[in-house]
Amino acid sequence: MLTKSQTATAKGAAQHACSCGCAPCPKECCDLACLVRPNFFCGQLLTDADLTALVEWNRARFSLARFRHGWGVVCGLEVTCDSNNPAGVRIHPGYAVDCCGNDIVVCETGTQSLADACPKTACFDPYDARRRAWEDAQRHANGLLQRVADKTDEQQQLVQQQVDGVQKALNAGDLGRLREAVKALEDAGRKIDPHFADSEQSSAAGLFDSLLAGAQAVDLFLHYAEYGDEPQTALRRGACGAGECQDSRVREACRLSWQIVVGRNAPRSPWDAWQEQYDQRRMAAEEFARRMQEAKDSKALCTYLTDWLDNHTPGQFCFAYDWAKQICANRTKRDERAPAEREVSEAVFWLIVDDLIAWLACGCPNCDKATGIPLARVWLRGAERDQPCRIVAIDNAAPYRRPLGHDDCLPSRPGCINLGQFIGQPWAAVQSDLAAHGIVVNACESIMPNNWEALASFLRCRMIVRCNENIRVLCVDLGGMWGRRVVAFCPAGQGEHS
Repeated sequence: MLTKSQTATAKGAAQHACSCGCAPCPKECCDLACLVRPNFFCGQLLTDADLTALVEWNRARFSLARFRHGWGVVCGLEVTCDSNNPAGVRIHPGYAVDCCGNDIVVCETGTQSLADACPKTACFDPYDARRRAWEDAQRHANGLLQRVADKTDEQQQLVQQQVDGVQKALNAGDLGRLREAVKALEDAGRKIDPHFADSEQSSAAGLFDSLLAGAQAVDLFLHYAEYGDEPQTALRRGACGAGECQDSRVREACRLSWQIVVGRNAPRSPWDAWQEQYDQRRMAAEEFARRMQEAKDSKALCTYLTDWLDNHTPGQFCFAYDWAKQICANRTKRDERAPAEREVSEAVFWLIVDDLIAWLACGCPNCDKATGIPLARVWLRGAERDQPCRIVAIDNAAPYRRPLGHDDCLPSRPGCINLGQFIGQPWAAVQSDLAAHGIVVNACESIMPNNWEALASFLRCRMIVRCNENIRVLCVDLGGMWGRRVVAFCPAGQGEHS
């Protein structure tokens, strides 16, 4: 197991559960907090509380580095198999920073048994088995199609019917149909080449694939921990009570945790979670605009408008909220007609834009202190016949390991750019920033949000991520020092979103 200098004991971990001290530690411990620095002066009576405050101030200052440099593995900390324990791993020396800014230093190689995470029997996941079967069949089919492409035109004509059958099965995603089509192509291919259907899969790859198919995946996480050491007895009785034995040192260490993976899928990307939130906010805005447009009288309109105002707070366009409140304040019992389309549609536009800009703003991130640093994914096979539970393989690469870095405030798909960072920005600055990302747009189309048609056009242009330069940009001209501001992006020549 990891030595005492590397990992906290159960007792020590309970005593020092949080960097905030010995009091119960909420999630907010990792939020951005104001600093209080102790001040010493001549003649001051120093107590243990003053010295502790100095230590905590230094810790808080050092932990701010997480906002500048991020968190994760800095160096080392490779996870390898333990030659002395089939179900154990070795954690090599290294350095990491957790999401609260705590430094984790592993000074010497330690071991950790994962026997408790071992499956009782060889694992079998029906869903994963079907997925792997489809991937194998798809890989084999693509290999055959590539071999056909290497033949002469005359030979390709002889198997064209079978090739079409394979392509249709691939498009349909039907495993049974694909296997039949592949078999037909193999039979036809042997007529033009006796070795057409010979397998090219290496025995090593086949062995590794079969071992992982029956293994249980377990993700490893590294956590900061600390424990007391070098206890001493207070010299005399004081304000704290009778002299008691207290730890004179706090050892900063680490601990490991693991989580059994269901389905062996890769960890969910930040983009997927962010996109769900964005889609929910987008649909709420569309529903709000639809209700406001369909309101038959001022009473219904003000009901929808009040509901929106109660669930949202002003961002940078404070006038939009004052304007919306004034619309209902001007309503009288004698006039139940809905206000003019120009007035209402423009107010709705600014409320939606203001809410979107406020939501897209990047604040300082926080995290749950229970969240560890992803270190590796380990595959274990259960005990079989005369073999004990054992580790098959370890993957130290991303996404199972987190290298030092930031969590993007506005994440995106690989190779793409999140355009949300440009919403509400001056067009001149956005144009140069887009060009720096390889996206050249020569014009920004002006939008006049004073009717429902213009508002609908704005809502259709809700694209937030783009992977190439084919985009349209919508701007609103605020005049004066504000100038033209970007409010939406659209696929070029389309009204649909990406």
